[in-house]
Amino acid sequence: MTTTAQQRSVVVVGGGMIGCAVAAALRVRGHEVTLCEGATTGGEASFAAAGILGPQLEHDEDGPAVDLGLAGRAATLAWVRAIREETGVDIELGAPGALVKAMDDDDARALERRVTWQRARGLRAEWRADAREAFFVDDTTVDTRAYAHGLAALARRRGARVLTGVPVTGLLRDADGVRGVTLADGDELRADHVVVCAGAWSTTVPGVAEAASLPKGAVFPVRGQIVELVGPPGLVPTMVYGGKGYVVPRRDGRLICGSTMEKVGFDKSVTAGGVKMVLEKAITLVPAVAELRVNATWAGLRPATLDGLPLIGATRTPGLLLATGHLRNGVLLAAITGELMGAILDGERPELARVGDPARLAR
Repeated sequence: MTTTAQQRSVVVVGGGMIGCAVAAALRVRGHEVTLCEGATTGGEASFAAAGILGPQLEHDEDGPAVDLGLAGRAATLAWVRAIREETGVDIELGAPGALVKAMDDDDARALERRVTWQRARGLRAEWRADAREAFFVDDTTVDTRAYAHGLAALARRRGARVLTGVPVTGLLRDADGVRGVTLADGDELRADHVVVCAGAWSTTVPGVAEAASLPKGAVFPVRGQIVELVGPPGLVPTMVYGGKGYVVPRRDGRLICGSTMEKVGFDKSVTAGGVKMVLEKAITLVPAVAELRVNATWAGLRPATLDGLPLIGATRTPGLLLATGHLRNGVLLAAITGELMGAILDGERPELARVGDPARLAR
């Protein structure tokens, strides 16, 4: 294990993919880590997500968010190997490539432009004019439930202390800043730093929004409803995307179809309208799925921010850091967020983290 010049004690609040990745990355740097999860690890947005690693398929323009996404895809693939080697957990990677279909003329022009600038940058992308579709060679998918389990196992294997079933109820503060957290059972955990990775619930932790100088509603939930279909393996060989909908195949023939984007507070209900919308998009993208059996439905709450970009970094209050607000890209950015938080906590200033600097939303 790599050690740092100054070992620090850190409490990580939240045991989803982001929190577990942060804990695992900090342990590599030699820090003492306690992860606090109010329920079970990987039980919220991490459990619900489809698992798209698609930094190329959605971005119409180049920029720092694309750079972060590309780094996230590379980091995820490296971490999948590390998880297998260090824990024995085998995480299912999907077939390489993402097929993106244009829904209308404007969509086709935008998709062609997307392919053009990406190819100019040296990224692998193909425009198929006759079919009005693009193929992004290096985008892929991951089985999110296996990945969440693997990240939690990696954090434990590297020596993080993982507490589940005890919610964090507040921050411990002194004149110098944040110095730990209080727990629902009455205990206190003192630490040099607290990293809040509680997804859509990040700013509901008492004291976090105030200490981070964030305005009301800076982090909020966006519901995504999912429909799982079952068909023969190989029916859909690779991920298909278009019109903000997608069909993501698993090796065993399951197809993960999504997803809605609903601002309904902390309501994880599955609705008739949501299922109808998801299935209509899926059938438009892959007509053959109309004949398949619906196996399951569920919904998750993505953590969104006021400007749609994540919060990754230190706040104005010493000792308090944020790693949240990843919206649709939590799976893609979990590993790279862990690496960036490790660098930031050790006093480094990684360029990739600038896009997520919490100071941009501070009051």
